[in-house]
Amino acid sequence: MKKLIFPLLLLVSTISSGQIFVGKTDINDRSLQYIEIWDKPIKSIGKSYALVDYGQMSEKDNNSSWRISNRNGTPIEFNGIVDVLNYMYRNGWEIMHNKSTDGYESYLMKRRAGYVAPDVGISKIEKE
Repeated sequence: MKKLIFPLLLLVSTISSGQIFVGKTDINDRSLQYIEIWDKPIKSIGKSYALVDYGQMSEKDNNSSWRISNRNGTPIEFNGIVDVLNYMYRNGWEIMHNKSTDGYESYLMKRRAGYVAPDVGISKIEKE
């Protein structure tokens, strides 16, 4: 029985893909290859929020459309940037490059090799 359960669990874990909501948009359902991410520390509570730029338009001074959130749009609190990076890695992203600007670290990330992007925004010619 153990010999049957382990391969089945392994298969299910490789097929399933995570969901990363930015605002109320699941970016893993979009045909994105690159994103930029940075953390916004909240020193008063010792946590931070992750902000993600995937090319979206947002209202000026409205961080809610940039924050990683749950499916209801409530921002997820992280314990720091390493917590954010581990979360992103578990959901199919890896770091390409990092830079420091105005005291903030930002990370350019790309989809990990082997991640199958959804069939979103692909023309009929590209599918053939």
